[in-house]
Amino acid sequence: MNSKTATSPSAEPRFNLPYLAKTLGGLFGQSVAGVEATPLQGDASTRRYFRLHPHYRSRGRGPDSLILMQLPEPFPGEKYDFVLVQKFLEALNVPVPHLYHYDVAQGFVFLQDCGDITLEHQLQDSDEGERRAWYRQAVDMLADMQFRATQRIRPDCPAYHLRFDTAKLMSEMDFMIEHYIEGLLRLKLNDTVWNALQHHLQRLCSELDRQPLHFTHRDFHSRNLMVYDEGLVMLDFQDARMGPSQYDLASLLRDSYHILPEEFVSDMVTRFISLKKQKEKGMWMQTNTGAFSIWCPFNAT
Repeated sequence: MNSKTATSPSAEPRFNLPYLAKTLGGLFGQSVAGVEATPLQGDASTRRYFRLHPHYRSRGRGPDSLILMQLPEPFPGEKYDFVLVQKFLEALNVPVPHLYHYDVAQGFVFLQDCGDITLEHQLQDSDEGERRAWYRQAVDMLADMQFRATQRIRPDCPAYHLRFDTAKLMSEMDFMIEHYIEGLLRLKLNDTVWNALQHHLQRLCSELDRQPLHFTHRDFHSRNLMVYDEGLVMLDFQDARMGPSQYDLASLLRDSYHILPEEFVSDMVTRFISLKKQKEKGMWMQTNTGAFSIWCPFNAT
């Protein structure tokens, strides 16, 4: 997210400042005299975001700022996918914002503030060498996240039950046709072209459906990566599902917000494949020598 003030009436907060002071005081074990809440411009969803600045009565353990994510409505009694996926990824040491508190009854999620600088913004202010270094870091992060999450995913993570099957992939293809070909490009497809396109896309989606399943972020691109503490932090992971290994890599390297040179795209694909092979080979070797419990980073405590 960035720091532009939200002006839409739908961004109105459901909380009041005494509620925030009491909640944050309880979270961080100290008295809070007041809280400044600034609305932020979020994504295209119905979630709304606010940056909170608590005023502590004395120096303590609480953060100087944090982010409140306001859900469109409370979901009492229901597990919220964002929270479940966040806990899953954080347990694997994948860099995601820390979850301080989820107020189920009110529909508020209190998160670590990872600043305002997205990777997209950082790339605009970087030279060519720096831009390539950031993308290498993003590719390394993706390869590590995909490997760890795929190995450790269990039924308590929502992504375990969702997949990019043929039907889901075709729905994304249809979305592309409607909003890109017919919408942005204003090209009207006749029945012959439409049927031929559907045939070829169906074959492509069926082929992807047959590939091994991997944990997939589903929206891994420069606007969902924050530059924080000299590294990258991943946002908007709540729609994760199981799918083809290359899905997130394509989202990153074919990002509509930042166009990359073809030779560099090829280099990053090669880098990803190499990292993937190294991790999978390492797992196979350690498993077959009986040392998996020592080698595997997921068993670290």
